Amino acid sequence: MRQKMRKLKDYVPWLVWIGILAMRLWLFPGDLDFHAKGGAIWLNISFLVILYGYILLTALGLGRVILRCFDERLTPTEFNLLSLLLGMAALSIAILASGLLNLLNAFVIFGVLALAGSVAQREWASLYSIVRRKVKSFKFSPVKNLYEALLGGTLVFMLPLLFLNALTPAWDYDALMYHLEIPRQFLAESRIYFDLQVFRSAYPLLGEMLFLVGLAFKLDSLAKLIHLTYAALLVLSAYTFGKRFFGREAALFAVGILVGTPAIPFWSTWVSVDFMWAVCEFWSLYLVILWLATETKTRSRFLILAGVMSGLAASIKYLSLSTLLIIAVIIAWQSLRKFQITDTLKHLLTFGIPAALVMSPWYVKNWLWTGNPVYPLIWGGWDPITARLFSDYLHSFGAGTSWLDYLLIPYNIYTNHSRFSTMYLETVHPALWLAIASPFLMRSQVGRVLFAYSAAYYAVWAVNSQVVRFLLPAFGMAALLAGDVIQKSPPLMKKIVANGGLIVLALASLLYQALLFQNYWGYFSGAKSTAEILTASVDNFQMTQWIQRTLQPNERALFLWDGRGYYCDSRCLPDDEQAAAVLLAHNSPVPEELARRLKAEGVTHLMINQTDANWFIDYHDPSHDHRRALDYFEKSFLPNCGQALTFVNNAELYRITCP
Repeated sequence: MRQKMRKLKDYVPWLVWIGILAMRLWLFPGDLDFHAKGGAIWLNISFLVILYGYILLTALGLGRVILRCFDERLTPTEFNLLSLLLGMAALSIAILASGLLNLLNAFVIFGVLALAGSVAQREWASLYSIVRRKVKSFKFSPVKNLYEALLGGTLVFMLPLLFLNALTPAWDYDALMYHLEIPRQFLAESRIYFDLQVFRSAYPLLGEMLFLVGLAFKLDSLAKLIHLTYAALLVLSAYTFGKRFFGREAALFAVGILVGTPAIPFWSTWVSVDFMWAVCEFWSLYLVILWLATETKTRSRFLILAGVMSGLAASIKYLSLSTLLIIAVIIAWQSLRKFQITDTLKHLLTFGIPAALVMSPWYVKNWLWTGNPVYPLIWGGWDPITARLFSDYLHSFGAGTSWLDYLLIPYNIYTNHSRFSTMYLETVHPALWLAIASPFLMRSQVGRVLFAYSAAYYAVWAVNSQVVRFLLPAFGMAALLAGDVIQKSPPLMKKIVANGGLIVLALASLLYQALLFQNYWGYFSGAKSTAEILTASVDNFQMTQWIQRTLQPNERALFLWDGRGYYCDSRCLPDDEQAAAVLLAHNSPVPEELARRLKAEGVTHLMINQTDANWFIDYHDPSHDHRRALDYFEKSFLPNCGQALTFVNNAELYRITCP
């Protein structure tokens, strides 16, 4: 009887947590009023933190249950980091399954969380015991040098700021365009489906599956907390790897490089999937290196897990397909050094089959729905004009494609910053380039593999998009190589680089987060509403609100160049491909003819976002298509068939007047 009571007692925390989440779902089913302040916002934040805490503990417990099946020699930190990743992936896959079965709704998502929690809660008692022992045995050890003291102080102040900044409303461009908007559409339809008008609905979207939890509970800022978690996992994983293979000092230098890369803390509080993608790729290589470093008979299980992580990465972004091939080549290279060809083939299959199984739902559904597993890439995608515009956009990044241009990338990435970035903070930490020196200072197998991976990743990136953000998965490994180079430098040089370089940039990142939080202080103090925060940070928010207040329910405003529609209803038609203006203006149709065509499609208004249009024209318009399209609308169509209604933040709304 006592044993039964003890088992029931173990379920109490889970039942209480589930009860609170159920109360949120049933008693507070509506969205937060944009104009609410103070108590209403804090109630929302309280539910948000409770939901986030439940997901973290459930994912960690679930991942620990999964990882115990592999029984591999991981350190406690490695075990828990990988468990959290696997648990979050398992939750995402469960939500994906509900979407493919046309069961995607708030109650099914709640059921997934409840069921997963009932499985995970068996690990909560052991986790509590571990934390309790750690707290009891904790002893403050004095820092060894100035660098450690300053880095520790920076992290102590930065982490709370990042967490608070992540509690604020979603505002970043890609979130409002597709990271939140596409999951919202899936949830509205109660299924995952392909929308021909929204090409990104065919993308691998495993990273967005957990965002659906926040949308179901009307707590969309959960997506920011999820992304911040993956960012923290990347930094912690880099430190853990560095401490195991290079020593604590090199690991701390790597952390300083990552934290001091201004874009990394900034990106971490966005609604995005970049850090999930990066940490999955990081762990895929991490596990391959553990496979190389382990001599046990069950070492092949590391390859299985590496395949799972590569499959997860490829379920987040198409870009991971090239990285999967790089890791497969590394496995073959290292295997052939010690084993026969038949063993190498076995190793490749041990890695490749789990990867293929994990990623298959996204690529098989695309093949069945569109005839192209990587839609819209390669074949079977867009019309010729849209395909050319997309190609022009991708290949307009960078400073050229000659051999000299490739050699000068480390110089041009700073002097021609706008050619390599989509925002002002998007750059490479100068210390990362120290990784180039690692082959001359490092003779270990681990070092060779890390350098080979980083060099191959950089080469693939250089001949493709040259967008700095797409280097993120390589930042962790490159930071470790650079950290080892700094560690092996002469003492004076080490101090100069660490205290005069790494810490200065880390403190700059901290200062930027503090300034960013200053913008949000009114949100937490009760002085500002969600609407006021979004008005200051989303340049089309006021326009979308004006449209919803003014236009009739059956009227539609087509956005030109602006792809953000998350904060609007069906009256807004965002430009998902950001090519609508070019397609409409092609061959300069007679204004009255175009007006009839638009009205036949239900479009009654046009909204031109000059900021977005000019961005394409200034940086990504080698064929001048966007320039000609803007000229057509401003000089031909609108003077004849448009009536200006309102102008807000460099965006103007017009009524189509031609019959």
